[in-house]
Parts: sequence; C-alpha cells; structure tokens
Amino acid sequence: EPQHQSIPYHYYEPRGPDECAMYISHERGKRGSHHRFITEKRVFANWARTFDIHFYQPNWSPPPLPANRTLEGTAPAALQNT
Repeated sequence: EPQHQSIPYHYYEPRGPDECAMYISHERGKRGSHHRFITEKRVFANWARTFDIHFYQPNWSPPPLPANRTLEGTAPAALQNT
C-alpha cells in the first residue's frame, strides 16, 4: 500500500531500511541471494487452499521421542551410559 506504516526490516536497526521496501527489492532481485518472502507466502497460500493445510502459530511443544528399543544393547558401553 502506498500509505503503509513504516516498519524497520531489522528489529536491531530501527532507523534502517523499511520492511516493505526490502521485501519488494528482494522480490525484484535478479540474483538468487535474496529471500523472496512475497513469493513464499503465495506458494504457502496456494498449498493451503489446494491441500487443505492449516498453519498455526508454533504454540506447542513437540511430544517426547519414543524410546528406540531396536538399538538397545547394540551400542558400545561408552555410549550406553550417556
């Protein structure tokens, strides 16, 4: 939007480049060294619509990993006690 609120691209550089300007410059960059955020968001939006994917904030803790019973007793003694 032409009249957008100016938000710094880096939190540690409050007077640095504007986030929108950086996104647009990365999108238009001719070399592949920039992250194309706008294209990435479009891709994820298309995947979400096509495959009924829902994205949520990472407000969760992953469940603990199950014990690997297939390898018990096969590791050297030094590794078994770690």
